[in-house]
Amino acid sequence: MNPRIRIFNDIREDISDYLFHFTKGEDAFLTLEQIIEEGAIKDVNNNGYICFTETPIYMLENYFKFVARQYKVPKILAPYGIGLKRDWLFNQGARPAIYGLSNEKLDLPENLRWRFVSVNPPHQDWLWLREWRINKAQVTFKPEDIIIVTNTEDEQSLFWEVVIDNPYNEPVDDSMVDFKQKYRAIAIEQLPKFNSKNKLEDLLTQQKIDIEDDE
Repeated sequence: MNPRIRIFNDIREDISDYLFHFTKGEDAFLTLEQIIEEGAIKDVNNNGYICFTETPIYMLENYFKFVARQYKVPKILAPYGIGLKRDWLFNQGARPAIYGLSNEKLDLPENLRWRFVSVNPPHQDWLWLREWRINKAQVTFKPEDIIIVTNTEDEQSLFWEVVIDNPYNEPVDDSMVDFKQKYRAIAIEQLPKFNSKNKLEDLLTQQKIDIEDDE
């Protein structure tokens, strides 16, 4: 990368190194569990693309607070999802959405129309989502590729692998139980503390994940 561009990216807090895919609805947490279990984000509604937001996670605290106050069931984004490196997703084919009036979609070549999002501010305005899309049925990933996003820190442990050290088949007690962290994670309730690009990266760097050797 051009050094100047790298500097501009580093000093701009509104530019994220990650793209986030959030789940929604009353089953948002279960959907996240399924994504993690399958190691893939899927186009379950057959839209022809999968959506992400490039809004930095540390700038979404107020959004999720508002949703929690206003809606029993999150209608757009719930505080559960995963983040992937923006550059990695770009190389997989992800691109920023193309925003415009609904009649402008047909002005685009057909092979670009999957990126189109209709807007007409202020009546129909989705620009705040800063949407990216990828024209694939699914995006697969490895544990080390992602950040898990949960609402609370306690929920993160549900994604850790339980390891029981009991070689002699004795009655299991707490001293035999350990948790193997397989994914880096951030909780929405942590955002007031990790509210900048550098602080988020420090948190993720400090998390030592246990990657299994496939060989």
